[in-house]
Amino acid sequence: MNRPFVGVIAVVVIIASLVSIFLTQRRPTAPINLLPFEGCGLAGAAETAKLLNGRGRILVVTFKRVEPVEAATKAFTKELAKHPGIQIVATEALELSDASPNDSEGVRGELYFQWLSKYPGLDAIVSFVGSPSFKEEELRRLPKQRPRFVVLQGYGPTLRDLLLDGIVDLAVAPNVQPPTESQQDQAQPKSALDWFHRYYTFATPENAEQLPAF
Repeated sequence: MNRPFVGVIAVVVIIASLVSIFLTQRRPTAPINLLPFEGCGLAGAAETAKLLNGRGRILVVTFKRVEPVEAATKAFTKELAKHPGIQIVATEALELSDASPNDSEGVRGELYFQWLSKYPGLDAIVSFVGSPSFKEEELRRLPKQRPRFVVLQGYGPTLRDLLLDGIVDLAVAPNVQPPTESQQDQAQPKSALDWFHRYYTFATPENAEQLPAF
């Protein structure tokens, strides 16, 4: 596929999603509503616990000094504490410059393999910086037995294929059906989870076909 074309599409998708990496890098003049991001962390913790059947060792990957991402990560960590069978082994806090050259693909393959060596025995990697981005030779090196990969922020054009290929196991995605006019006329969501469930859902390998193809 033409990579420049994919890059253009990625920008459109990222602008449309509150949880995108593009939006987390903006410097808006008005305060950011952090409730959708906190909702992402809360709902993401519950779904991650389900994915791991309540037990496991996880690595959290986030960005430094990006307020919405920090809010989501903090909510995730707090909610996950309700599941004592799950241990956060470490948190890798990246600079924005550490992300993949394609902003929609937030984890470079070389970082992924470094973490596998640094933190042996992981059951999951939870990313608040986007999906993994592997070169062809890196794809061939992926171990058959590897940690589950969860993407809680950073929806991009490669996510659908990564889910279908079994590289990503769980991800936050915009609802396929946007809110109707009557829903938009209703009062604003009040809680963080209300914000999340109004606009977002979880994608898995089982329902990834419903996501847009790029």
